[in-house]
Amino acid sequence: MFETNEYCCRVCETHQDEIGREPSVHHITPRGCYSDDEWRDFNKLTNLISLCPSCHGTFEGEFTESSPEEFVEKAREEKY
Repeated sequence: MFETNEYCCRVCETHQDEIGREPSVHHITPRGCYSDDEWRDFNKLTNLISLCPSCHGTFEGEFTESSPEEFVEKAREEKY
C-alpha cells in the first residue's frame, strides 16, 4: 500500500523520511460500522489510506463514507 503512495501521507504528502517512519494505515470507515457479514470489506483498499500521525489524529472518524480519493479531497479542503 505504501509503495502506491510513494511512502507519503495522502493528505499533506509528507514523506516517511520526514515523518521518521512509514505513514499509518487509516481505515476510512471504522470496523464498528460494518456488520458481521461485511467485516471483510474493512481491510479492502477502497477503505484504506496512508496518513502521517498528524493527519491521522486530525481526521480520525471523519469522512467515513468516502472513497480514498474523496477522503483526500475533503481533508485537504479542511486542512488548507
